[in-house]
Amino acid sequence: AFTGTVAGASTPMTPAFEVATESQTDISNDTATKMTFVNTVYNAGSCWDTTNNKFLPTTAGKYYVYGCVEGYAGASTSLTDARPMIYKNGSMVRQTPFFFQDSRIRYGSFFVDGTYDLNGSSDYIEMYFQINSNDTQVVYEKYFGAFRILT
Repeated sequence: AFTGTVAGASTPMTPAFEVATESQTDISNDTATKMTFVNTVYNAGSCWDTTNNKFLPTTAGKYYVYGCVEGYAGASTSLTDARPMIYKNGSMVRQTPFFFQDSRIRYGSFFVDGTYDLNGSSDYIEMYFQINSNDTQVVYEKYFGAFRILT
């Protein structure tokens, strides 16, 4: 049995944050819309910018970033596609497209994640969401977070 120590095992994975919102927001059809968040679940390192809804880590490293949005297509089964997206420094770096052209749905939860090198000084991360339907486009619950995994 191993009885030694593991170097770096107690290194905290910070800065880290998670934010969430549990209220309805109408968004424009087929338009990438920046997600805003009301509740800060945690903000280790104080790097979540509540005013501008973006993560600005002050420690360089590789970060795991994740987010989920519950999208809804109003009163009918008219949702044709949805795209949760992660933006780095104002540009999309990851999207998870979901397509329902042949079998439309009314709502769903849409997840996106990835790992990104962030320089600890000027890099920032944001979450966007795009939904396409023939009815009202609504976002319900959503969450967004990140934590440092490597230096």
